Amino acid sequence: MSQKPPLPTNSMKIVIAATFTAEPLEELLHFWKSELELPAQVQFAPYNQVFQQLLDPASVLSQNRQGLNVVLVRLDDWIRQGLEVDSLLARDEIQRNAKDLVSALKSCTSSRTVPWLVSLCPASPAIVAKPACARFLQETEETLASDLAQVDGIYLLKSAEVQETSPVSDYYDPRTDQLGHIPYTPSFFAALASMIMCRFHAL
Repeated sequence: MSQKPPLPTNSMKIVIAATFTAEPLEELLHFWKSELELPAQVQFAPYNQVFQQLLDPASVLSQNRQGLNVVLVRLDDWIRQGLEVDSLLARDEIQRNAKDLVSALKSCTSSRTVPWLVSLCPASPAIVAKPACARFLQETEETLASDLAQVDGIYLLKSAEVQETSPVSDYYDPRTDQLGHIPYTPSFFAALASMIMCRFHAL
């Protein structure tokens, strides 16, 4: 039985879905593509459509056949407007979305061969400054990491890993977060882009 010929390199894609506006990564990813000589297209899913992308067989994530699917999650993006992160309702919402994310990813990876990189991105400093909130988010990350470790084809980046590998002291931008739901500074986006491309290169 003859094997299928490999796909041409220009069909490789890095497809990104995020709970926030992630387009500032595009120019930085193109820079690293050039530096590492990795021919791949970069494509973004519609804004804040992570679950829709995971569940829709016609989505850009689902249609990616060669390359890497990237899911960027900031846990505090799952809190409905008007709720405080230390409220029981907010915590229930975050935990419910975390369980739904694991379930959706399990369903996706069972039928698709492209690897997945899930990056948990840091919460806003105002939330992390509250010890109880910081503990809750850390515990939620650990639960997600444990659950996703059992799923083949998924590689996880915890929120601290990007900053440990490429330390960024000033990662949050409240002005752009409020204006366009762009929560991070150019320095943090640069660090995140380098981590994504390193994982893509390794895979």
